[in-house]
Amino acid sequence: MQAALTSPKFLFRVEVDARPAADAHPIDDYDLASRLSYFLWSTMPDQQLLDLAAAGRLHQQIEPQVKRMLADPRSKALFDNFAAQWLNLRPLTGVTRDPAVFPEFSAELREDMAIETELFFDAVVREDRSIVDLIDGPFTFVNQRLAAIYEIADTNGNSSRAGVPPLRPKGDPIPAVPGKQEVLQTRDEWYVPESRFALNPFVRVNLENTGRGGLLTQASVLALNAHPARTSPVKRGKWVLEAILNAPPPPPPPNVPDLEKQEGTKDGRVLSLREKMELHRANAACAGCHARMDAIGFAFEQFDAIGRFREQEDGVAIDPTGTLPGGETFRGPDGLKAILIRNKERFVRSMAEKMLMYAIGRGLEYYDTRVVDGIVAEVTTNDYRFSSLATAIARSDPFRLRRGSNQEDPKP
Repeated sequence: MQAALTSPKFLFRVEVDARPAADAHPIDDYDLASRLSYFLWSTMPDQQLLDLAAAGRLHQQIEPQVKRMLADPRSKALFDNFAAQWLNLRPLTGVTRDPAVFPEFSAELREDMAIETELFFDAVVREDRSIVDLIDGPFTFVNQRLAAIYEIADTNGNSSRAGVPPLRPKGDPIPAVPGKQEVLQTRDEWYVPESRFALNPFVRVNLENTGRGGLLTQASVLALNAHPARTSPVKRGKWVLEAILNAPPPPPPPNVPDLEKQEGTKDGRVLSLREKMELHRANAACAGCHARMDAIGFAFEQFDAIGRFREQEDGVAIDPTGTLPGGETFRGPDGLKAILIRNKERFVRSMAEKMLMYAIGRGLEYYDTRVVDGIVAEVTTNDYRFSSLATAIARSDPFRLRRGSNQEDPKP
């Protein structure tokens, strides 16, 4: 057993090439079946893929097979193994909060945050929605704990905050989360996949005109990019640059003082977080990167470190405005998302690059630029549907072809 489990043929997916010395050429249908299956399902091909491979027809059936596979529950693997890595959500499991500042935070709430993002991404995939919905999709999924943080009263997205008029007709109530004793009594069912949410019911909620929508205002992203006792415009801005725009800033210079050490002005007045950051940017070594990150991060400053909306901090009104390096100004997440959507080609290219790397299992080189250009063009032509992105990647040369052993890297 030890010899079998440590064998390279057990540990790796081996593609046997019948023409190893040939020029670039298509992989055979069985290898394509495996590439498609491990790309979209993270597991071995099913019988339909194998039957098409046996008939030699899979290369001609990529689009319908991709759509079929995305609609299958096994496409959940795209969140587990692609989106969680792309969005850097895996560290969420270790996020903590200062209990004196956020007594509502718990391990259960942290898990709810992760589940919301998983269900939202899965809906975009399974319903073949536009990938632009990942920026500003007008819906989400919440349970009772998350609904309390978001101040959502019902499935139509009406507010539970006192004095706020309803946006729409009353929706269904948010189901209650059972108490710990009820969970203990049915704990054996918790491990049955079909009853995963039986003890923690999530419902779909309309978010139109609520100030929330898409990934950027979900509690998972907001909490992940915050400190235990306060928000972090720097972390939130950096996350948008890395995950949404694929334009990460360089690492910070050494010996830069923490914001916490900049506590007041000469007259002894306590500085707001925004004022502390303005002093921080006065350091020439910090100004360049912070001009990009901070403006984006300030858009989310009205959401605290667990994603709850607020209008003041320590009695001071929060200023959620920002100006991007190009001169565009915005207010709050809605204003920032409007700019991102107007320039959605940057996000589409970012996601295409990230998903192509995931699909082919390697980093991109300069000669992949033409391929990415083609993927972006195909996605744009097809209304940005998720299936069009996955299909364009599956049809691309890096995914379908194998380079011969006698080939060198393409010349620039």
